[in-house]
Amino acid sequence: MLQISASALSDIRVRAEASYPYECCGALLGAIDEGSVTDEAGQPINAVRRVVETLPIVNEAEVARLIDRFVIEPEQYLAADRAARAKHLDIVGFYHSHPNDTSRPSEFDREHALPNWSYIIVAVAKEDGAPRSGTLQSWELSHDREVFAEEPIEAIESPESPEPIIEAPSPKGN
Repeated sequence: MLQISASALSDIRVRAEASYPYECCGALLGAIDEGSVTDEAGQPINAVRRVVETLPIVNEAEVARLIDRFVIEPEQYLAADRAARAKHLDIVGFYHSHPNDTSRPSEFDREHALPNWSYIIVAVAKEDGAPRSGTLQSWELSHDREVFAEEPIEAIESPESPEPIIEAPSPKGN
């Protein structure tokens, strides 16, 4: 199950439309509630991923492949992980767009994905002369990396913060 703020969903759609006709990509930041149930391999079952914000990442695919590929370089992943941790969050998955295609994962997506993360894909196409986002789905890769399964999405207005937010003291004199 993926719980995601309405504002994060909107951010993904806006980025997909702005990047059209190229694929956009980014990280999903939040927390994972793994619960206490695990499968025979020790992997969590029915984990709930809570996305509180997105982090756009530059698509590093070769120019000729920007229309049907996204690539996140290791340095970009590390920078995203540092940005998440600075906010007391984790990377819980990634998003990308499929220009002029469905929101289903491609074989390339499967080959480059890892289990235990959510993968949001949003379809985007030109409609009345302007890019418009369409179907948005989240996917989980099986532990054997053979198949994606659709993951339910729950849009939430005010996501629970994964950790308490500590406010800085107000300046003296206020």
